[in-house]
Formats: sequence, C-alpha cells, structure tokens
Amino acid sequence: MLGSIFFGWAGGRVNKLLLLGCIYTIRSLALTWYFSSAPTPASTLVFAAVMGFLWLGVAPLVAGWIGETFGLRWQAMLGGMAFFSHQIGSFVGAFGGGWCMTRWGPTRWPGRSV
Repeated sequence: MLGSIFFGWAGGRVNKLLLLGCIYTIRSLALTWYFSSAPTPASTLVFAAVMGFLWLGVAPLVAGWIGETFGLRWQAMLGGMAFFSHQIGSFVGAFGGGWCMTRWGPTRWPGRSV
C-alpha cells in the first residue's frame, strides 16, 4: 500500500516510465541479492519489505501512463489488457516450471549436479 501511494505521488512529479524502469531494476537486484546469498531471517525480512514496497507500485504508474498516452477513453480497456497479459505470463511461467519438473525431475534439472 505504501509503495502504491509513494509511486502514485512520485508519478505526478517524475517521468512515469523512468520510475517503472527503476522499480523493475531494483526488483531484479533484490531478487539477485536474495537468491545468491545465504537466507537468514533478517535477509528474508529485508527482501520481503523491499518487494512489498515495490510490488504494486507499478499500478498507479501504468494507469497514469496509459491515461497520458492514450487518453481516458481507452484507459479501462488497455489497463484490462495489461492485467490480462500479466495473468497469461503468470500461467505460462507456472506451467513451464511444472512442465520442466515433470520432464526432467528435480534431480535431473539441467546444470544441476546430484
């Protein structure tokens, strides 16, 4: 919630696409840091706080960008298409992960030694 409020406020003052790029970059860095280091309770809490703050921060930025670029007439349809495409991506990612585990199994994952 705080991320959405903050990025909604910031989106009125800074370029929305620049902020979106920053969010995705920080997310990537946080994921890389967390999964390449040893997990501890403290690192998990820091990771959760960073991802929680950034997670829905994209919503006001995308909605604002759509409104500015295409106008309010198309905002609901284009916002719905963006949401729908995210759901398709989530499905493909989960399905693909399950397919890979079924195909290769947890011990025969490419690049993984047992």
